[in-house]
Amino acid sequence: MNGSRAQFWEEARTSSQERTAHALVLKRSDSGENSRRLTLLTQEYGKTDVIAKGAKKPASRLAGSSELLVNAEFTWVEGRHQRFVTHVRPITSYPQLRTDFDRLTAAIAFSEVVAISMPHDSPDEAYYNLAIEVLGHMQSHENPQVVLIWALARLLIEEGHSPDWTRCVETDTKMTTNPALVSAQAGGHICQEMAERYSDTRWISAEALIGLQKIVELEIPPTQMKNAMEALQTLVWFWGAILEKPLKAADTYLKTLSLTDPAV
Repeated sequence: MNGSRAQFWEEARTSSQERTAHALVLKRSDSGENSRRLTLLTQEYGKTDVIAKGAKKPASRLAGSSELLVNAEFTWVEGRHQRFVTHVRPITSYPQLRTDFDRLTAAIAFSEVVAISMPHDSPDEAYYNLAIEVLGHMQSHENPQVVLIWALARLLIEEGHSPDWTRCVETDTKMTTNPALVSAQAGGHICQEMAERYSDTRWISAEALIGLQKIVELEIPPTQMKNAMEALQTLVWFWGAILEKPLKAADTYLKTLSLTDPAV
Protein backbone atom coordinates (compact mmCIF):
# COMPACT_ATOMS: atom_id res chain seq x y z
CA MET A 1 0.00 0.00 0.00
CA ASN A 2 1.47 3.35 -0.99
CA GLY A 3 1.82 6.20 1.45
CA SER A 4 -1.10 8.30 0.24
CA ARG A 5 -3.53 5.36 0.33
CA ALA A 6 -2.32 4.30 3.80
CA GLN A 7 -2.73 7.88 4.99
CA PHE A 8 -6.28 8.01 3.56
CA TRP A 9 -7.40 4.93 5.51
CA GLU A 10 -5.65 6.03 8.68
CA GLU A 11 -7.39 9.40 8.57
CA ALA A 12 -10.72 7.72 7.81
CA ARG A 13 -10.42 5.33 10.74
CA THR A 14 -9.29 7.94 13.24
CA SER A 15 -11.75 10.65 12.23
CA SER A 16 -14.85 8.56 11.59
CA GLN A 17 -17.15 6.12 13.25
CA GLU A 18 -16.86 2.50 12.13
CA ARG A 19 -20.03 0.46 11.62
CA THR A 20 -20.73 -3.17 10.76
CA ALA A 21 -23.98 -4.50 9.33
CA HIS A 22 -25.49 -7.49 7.58
CA ALA A 23 -26.30 -6.22 4.12
CA LEU A 24 -27.58 -7.07 0.67
CA VAL A 25 -26.18 -5.25 -2.38
CA LEU A 26 -29.21 -3.71 -4.10
CA LYS A 27 -27.43 -1.54 -6.63
CA ARG A 28 -23.93 -0.77 -7.83
CA SER A 29 -22.36 1.84 -10.07
CA ASP A 30 -18.88 3.05 -10.96
CA SER A 31 -17.20 5.59 -8.74
CA GLY A 32 -14.03 6.94 -10.28
CA GLU A 33 -11.64 4.73 -12.20
CA ASN A 34 -11.39 1.73 -9.87
CA SER A 35 -14.08 2.05 -7.22
CA ARG A 36 -17.76 1.22 -6.92
CA ARG A 37 -20.67 2.94 -5.22
CA LEU A 38 -22.95 0.40 -3.59
CA THR A 39 -26.49 0.77 -2.33
CA LEU A 40 -26.89 -1.63 0.56
CA LEU A 41 -30.02 -2.85 2.31
CA THR A 42 -28.81 -3.47 5.85
CA GLN A 43 -30.47 -5.24 8.72
CA GLU A 44 -29.24 -2.70 11.25
CA TYR A 45 -29.34 0.70 9.49
CA GLY A 46 -31.76 0.39 6.59
CA LYS A 47 -30.66 1.50 3.13
CA THR A 48 -27.27 3.15 2.85
CA ASP A 49 -24.73 4.09 0.17
CA VAL A 50 -21.06 3.18 0.53
CA ILE A 51 -17.91 3.44 -1.58
CA ALA A 52 -15.89 0.26 -2.15
CA LYS A 53 -12.52 1.70 -3.10
CA GLY A 54 -10.59 -0.34 -5.66
CA ALA A 55 -13.44 -2.86 -6.03
CA LYS A 56 -13.21 -2.81 -9.86
CA LYS A 57 -9.70 -4.20 -9.75
CA PRO A 58 -9.77 -7.98 -10.37
CA ALA A 59 -7.40 -8.67 -7.47
CA SER A 60 -9.33 -6.53 -5.00
CA ARG A 61 -10.68 -8.28 -1.91
CA LEU A 62 -13.85 -6.23 -2.43
CA ALA A 63 -14.41 -7.23 -6.07
CA GLY A 64 -16.65 -10.26 -5.51
CA SER A 65 -18.52 -8.78 -2.58
CA SER A 66 -19.47 -5.66 -4.52
CA GLU A 67 -21.53 -7.62 -7.04
CA LEU A 68 -25.29 -7.12 -7.21
CA LEU A 69 -27.34 -9.33 -4.85
CA VAL A 70 -24.42 -10.37 -2.67
CA ASN A 71 -25.32 -10.95 0.97
CA ALA A 72 -22.42 -10.14 3.30
CA GLU A 73 -21.35 -8.50 6.53
CA PHE A 74 -20.02 -5.07 5.57
CA THR A 75 -17.87 -2.80 7.71
CA TRP A 76 -17.46 0.83 6.75
CA VAL A 77 -16.20 4.08 8.18
CA GLU A 78 -18.29 7.24 8.30
CA GLY A 79 -16.40 9.96 6.46
CA ARG A 80 -17.39 13.60 6.33
CA HIS A 81 -19.39 13.18 3.14
CA GLN A 82 -19.22 9.48 2.22
CA ARG A 83 -18.96 6.03 3.73
CA PHE A 84 -16.04 3.81 2.80
CA VAL A 85 -16.02 0.01 3.01
CA THR A 86 -13.08 -1.30 5.03
CA HIS A 87 -13.94 -4.99 5.34
CA VAL A 88 -16.42 -7.52 3.96
CA ARG A 89 -17.25 -11.01 5.21
CA PRO A 90 -19.22 -12.77 2.43
CA ILE A 91 -22.24 -14.85 3.42
CA THR A 92 -23.68 -15.91 0.06
CA SER A 93 -23.80 -14.70 -3.53
CA TYR A 94 -26.89 -16.83 -4.31
CA PRO A 95 -25.13 -18.96 -6.93
CA GLN A 96 -28.34 -20.62 -8.18
CA LEU A 97 -29.58 -17.21 -9.29
CA ARG A 98 -26.47 -16.48 -11.31
CA THR A 99 -26.74 -19.63 -13.40
CA ASP A 100 -30.40 -19.07 -14.33
CA PHE A 101 -31.25 -15.96 -16.36
CA ASP A 102 -34.96 -16.04 -15.49
CA ARG A 103 -34.28 -16.24 -11.75
CA LEU A 104 -31.59 -13.57 -11.88
CA THR A 105 -33.70 -11.05 -13.81
CA ALA A 106 -36.65 -11.63 -11.48
CA ALA A 107 -34.42 -11.06 -8.44
CA ILE A 108 -32.97 -7.88 -9.95
CA ALA A 109 -36.49 -6.60 -10.67
CA PHE A 110 -37.35 -7.08 -6.99
CA SER A 111 -34.15 -5.40 -5.76
CA GLU A 112 -34.84 -2.43 -8.05
CA VAL A 113 -38.20 -1.77 -6.39
CA VAL A 114 -36.66 -2.07 -2.92
CA ALA A 115 -33.79 0.25 -3.85
CA ILE A 116 -36.17 2.94 -5.11
CA SER A 117 -38.93 2.62 -2.53
CA MET A 118 -36.95 2.51 0.70
CA PRO A 119 -35.61 5.82 2.07
CA HIS A 120 -31.97 6.14 3.11
CA ASP A 121 -30.91 5.64 6.71
CA SER A 122 -34.32 4.50 7.88
CA PRO A 123 -33.85 1.23 9.79
CA ASP A 124 -36.50 -1.39 9.06
CA GLU A 125 -35.47 -4.96 9.79
CA ALA A 126 -38.65 -6.29 8.19
CA TYR A 127 -37.49 -5.01 4.80
CA TYR A 128 -34.17 -6.81 5.12
CA ASN A 129 -35.76 -10.03 6.33
CA LEU A 130 -38.26 -9.99 3.46
CA ALA A 131 -35.50 -9.40 0.90
CA ILE A 132 -33.42 -12.30 2.19
CA GLU A 133 -36.49 -14.53 2.25
CA VAL A 134 -37.42 -13.56 -1.31
CA LEU A 135 -33.95 -14.36 -2.68
CA GLY A 136 -34.06 -17.72 -0.93
CA HIS A 137 -37.34 -18.53 -2.66
CA MET A 138 -35.98 -17.21 -5.97
CA GLN A 139 -33.22 -19.82 -5.81
CA SER A 140 -35.40 -22.83 -5.13
CA HIS A 141 -38.97 -22.13 -6.29
CA GLU A 142 -40.00 -23.76 -9.56
CA ASN A 143 -41.52 -20.50 -10.83
CA PRO A 144 -39.60 -17.27 -10.05
CA GLN A 145 -42.38 -15.25 -11.67
CA VAL A 146 -44.76 -16.33 -8.91
CA VAL A 147 -42.13 -15.49 -6.29
CA LEU A 148 -41.81 -11.97 -7.73
CA ILE A 149 -45.58 -11.48 -7.62
CA TRP A 150 -45.68 -12.61 -4.00
CA ALA A 151 -42.69 -10.41 -3.13
CA LEU A 152 -44.02 -7.24 -4.76
CA ALA A 153 -47.44 -7.76 -3.19
CA ARG A 154 -45.90 -8.27 0.25
CA LEU A 155 -43.68 -5.24 -0.27
CA LEU A 156 -46.75 -3.09 -0.84
CA ILE A 157 -47.88 -4.01 2.67
CA GLU A 158 -44.45 -3.17 4.11
CA GLU A 159 -44.66 0.22 2.37
CA GLY A 160 -47.99 0.98 4.02
CA HIS A 161 -50.06 0.37 0.89
CA SER A 162 -52.78 -2.22 1.30
CA PRO A 163 -54.66 -2.37 -2.00
CA ASP A 164 -58.02 -4.05 -1.92
CA TRP A 165 -58.06 -5.76 -5.27
CA THR A 166 -61.61 -7.13 -5.05
CA ARG A 167 -63.63 -4.44 -3.24
CA CYS A 168 -64.20 -0.89 -4.45
CA VAL A 169 -61.98 1.47 -2.46
CA GLU A 170 -64.68 4.14 -2.64
CA THR A 171 -67.84 2.19 -1.77
CA ASP A 172 -66.47 -1.05 -0.24
CA THR A 173 -68.72 -3.06 -2.56
CA LYS A 174 -67.51 -6.37 -3.94
CA MET A 175 -66.16 -6.64 -7.47
CA THR A 176 -69.07 -7.43 -9.80
CA THR A 177 -67.58 -7.27 -13.31
CA ASN A 178 -65.00 -9.27 -15.19
CA PRO A 179 -62.75 -7.63 -16.14
CA ALA A 180 -62.77 -5.01 -13.38
CA LEU A 181 -61.31 -1.54 -13.04
CA VAL A 182 -58.20 -0.76 -11.00
CA SER A 183 -56.70 2.65 -10.24
CA ALA A 184 -53.29 3.26 -8.72
CA GLN A 185 -54.44 6.77 -7.79
CA ALA A 186 -57.38 5.31 -5.89
CA GLY A 187 -55.28 2.56 -4.38
CA GLY A 188 -56.96 -0.56 -5.74
CA HIS A 189 -60.18 -1.77 -7.36
CA ILE A 190 -62.68 0.91 -8.32
CA CYS A 191 -66.30 0.34 -9.36
CA GLN A 192 -67.47 1.72 -12.70
CA GLU A 193 -69.66 4.47 -11.27
CA MET A 194 -66.60 5.95 -9.53
CA ALA A 195 -64.22 5.55 -12.46
CA GLU A 196 -64.60 9.11 -13.76
CA ARG A 197 -62.87 10.40 -10.62
CA TYR A 198 -59.57 8.85 -11.70
CA SER A 199 -57.51 9.26 -14.85
CA ASP A 200 -55.45 6.07 -14.59
CA THR A 201 -58.05 3.29 -14.48
CA ARG A 202 -57.23 -0.03 -16.14
CA TRP A 203 -59.28 -3.11 -16.89
CA ILE A 204 -57.84 -6.21 -15.17
CA SER A 205 -59.32 -9.71 -15.20
CA ALA A 206 -61.19 -10.72 -12.07
CA GLU A 207 -59.05 -13.88 -11.86
CA ALA A 208 -55.83 -11.84 -11.66
CA LEU A 209 -57.27 -9.53 -8.99
CA ILE A 210 -58.56 -12.41 -6.89
CA GLY A 211 -55.11 -13.99 -7.12
CA LEU A 212 -53.46 -10.78 -5.94
CA GLN A 213 -55.89 -10.51 -3.05
CA LYS A 214 -55.15 -14.08 -1.93
CA ILE A 215 -51.39 -14.17 -2.42
CA VAL A 216 -50.56 -11.60 0.26
CA GLU A 217 -52.23 -13.83 2.83
CA LEU A 218 -49.75 -16.65 2.15
CA GLU A 219 -46.61 -17.10 4.25
CA ILE A 220 -44.69 -18.48 1.27
CA PRO A 221 -45.20 -18.14 -2.50
CA PRO A 222 -47.70 -20.61 -3.97
CA THR A 223 -46.50 -23.26 -6.39
CA GLN A 224 -48.45 -21.80 -9.30
CA MET A 225 -50.82 -18.91 -9.94
CA LYS A 226 -53.53 -18.40 -12.55
CA ASN A 227 -53.19 -15.29 -14.71
CA ALA A 228 -49.68 -14.80 -13.31
CA MET A 229 -48.45 -12.63 -16.17
CA GLU A 230 -51.41 -10.25 -15.89
CA ALA A 231 -51.02 -10.09 -12.10
CA LEU A 232 -47.33 -9.25 -12.46
CA GLN A 233 -48.01 -6.58 -15.09
CA THR A 234 -50.58 -5.04 -12.75
CA LEU A 235 -48.12 -4.94 -9.84
CA VAL A 236 -45.32 -3.43 -11.94
CA TRP A 237 -47.69 -0.74 -13.20
CA PHE A 238 -49.01 -0.12 -9.68
CA TRP A 239 -45.49 0.17 -8.21
CA GLY A 240 -44.38 2.47 -11.03
CA ALA A 241 -47.30 4.78 -10.28
CA ILE A 242 -46.52 4.82 -6.56
CA LEU A 243 -42.81 5.50 -7.03
CA GLU A 244 -43.32 7.84 -10.00
CA LYS A 245 -40.24 6.35 -11.62
CA PRO A 246 -39.68 3.90 -14.45
CA LEU A 247 -38.92 0.37 -13.32
CA LYS A 248 -36.41 -0.62 -15.99
CA ALA A 249 -35.44 -3.99 -14.53
CA ALA A 250 -39.07 -5.00 -14.01
CA ASP A 251 -39.98 -3.93 -17.56
CA THR A 252 -37.04 -5.95 -18.90
CA TYR A 253 -38.23 -9.01 -17.01
CA LEU A 254 -41.76 -8.60 -18.37
CA LYS A 255 -40.39 -8.37 -21.92
CA THR A 256 -38.33 -11.50 -21.32
CA LEU A 257 -41.43 -13.38 -20.16
CA SER A 258 -43.43 -12.21 -23.16
CA LEU A 259 -40.75 -13.54 -25.51
CA THR A 260 -40.69 -16.98 -23.86
CA ASP A 261 -44.46 -17.33 -23.41
CA PRO A 262 -46.33 -17.38 -26.74
CA ALA A 263 -49.66 -16.95 -24.91
CA VAL A 264 -48.70 -13.46 -23.68
